[in-house]
Amino acid sequence: MLDSEHLRHCSPQEEPFVMVSENVLGKPKKYQGFSIDVLDALANYLGFKYEIYVAPDHKYGSQQADGTWNGLIGELVFKRADVGLSALTITPERESVVDFTTRYMDYSVGVLLKKAERTMDMFACLAPFDLSLWACIAGTVLLVGTLVYLLNWLNPPRLPMGSVSSTTLYNSMWFVYGSFVQQGGEVPYTTLATRMMMGVWWLFALIVISSYTANLAAFLTISRIENSIQERKKKRKNNKRKKRKKKRKNNKRKRKKKRKKKRNEKRKNKRKEKKNNNKRKRKKKRKNNKRKKRKNNKRKKRKNNKRKKKRKNNKRKRKEKEEEEYI
Repeated sequence: MLDSEHLRHCSPQEEPFVMVSENVLGKPKKYQGFSIDVLDALANYLGFKYEIYVAPDHKYGSQQADGTWNGLIGELVFKRADVGLSALTITPERESVVDFTTRYMDYSVGVLLKKAERTMDMFACLAPFDLSLWACIAGTVLLVGTLVYLLNWLNPPRLPMGSVSSTTLYNSMWFVYGSFVQQGGEVPYTTLATRMMMGVWWLFALIVISSYTANLAAFLTISRIENSIQERKKKRKNNKRKKRKKKRKNNKRKRKKKRKKKRNEKRKNKRKEKKNNNKRKRKKKRKNNKRKKRKNNKRKKRKNNKRKKKRKNNKRKRKEKEEEEYI
């Protein structure tokens, strides 16, 4: 579009890339900024003129639901603008509808963190290998020493006259350990099986020691900066786990308390029911006893009345008899 020598330039307003320097009534706006300086340099080099206007919606451009574009990208797509120069991020979606030049400015977001303090550990020499690997190496030393001792015990070497064999279990272990740390040994092993075993062991020791020295050199020379973000994430996870554990414990305690309360309430209710039942039983017994007493008293009264009547009747009869006899 350079043939017209007059280009329409669309740019959203954003400091320090595009800014309004003067805005006097009746006069066109004057713009300045980093993007304007780049555009002036291009105009002087290529020999064209330009006209700047701000995007109507003051946006850089994003794709809408119906597939259309708004902002700066929309102005270029609909050919209302010839050039767009601003702090615009290059994305695959935007590249599919407009052409971008090579980027002239990179922008990235960074986070500043405090450098972790390095602490010297007295067991730093063990850091190249894990604890499980050290345990395996110690186990292989014991195993190979035992095998060497058994091979020499089953097939003892021939010794010169007057010499005493020193192939004990302790010496075999010491010989295997010395060969592992590349210090040699003092016990003569001349049998074929023992020599084959020691050859394989020396090869194993060479591989282990070479890998250990390489890892130790890397560990001592390269400063390992701890990633505090990951540590914080781990701390957050641990804190969340601790909170969950505390919540679970609290919930368990609350449940236990509720269960205890329910049990105590049930026991209290049972005790109250027993007390009430005992009271009712006592009242019934008292009432029954009172009724029995009343009945007995009535019976006694009746009996006494009958006796009195009999006595009276007997007295009357006696009197009548006496009167008749007297007459």
